[in-house]
Amino acid sequence: MTTGAHMPMPVAPPGVIAQITGNDLLARLDEHASILSRIERTVDAQPERIETALTLARDNSARLAKLEQWRSYLIGIATVVVLLMTSGILAALITATRRGG
Repeated sequence: MTTGAHMPMPVAPPGVIAQITGNDLLARLDEHASILSRIERTVDAQPERIETALTLARDNSARLAKLEQWRSYLIGIATVVVLLMTSGILAALITATRRGG
């Protein structure tokens, strides 16, 4: 061993294109661990997101069913009013009401 002198860099064996230091490997490992952690968080959050979407779908289906009931009800009322107006019964009722009042 020589003291005070720089140690020579080890020479790569034949066929080795590049050398990677331990710090480079640790940095890459840390980067891959970070990416894997993000993927795990995303995957872990999926069941909750799916459940939320299903709940919203059920709520929206119930609301749509209620709107369909109201729509049918209002169509029925409109039909009765149109029939009364076209049959002359409404005119007779209005005339009778005015005479009575």
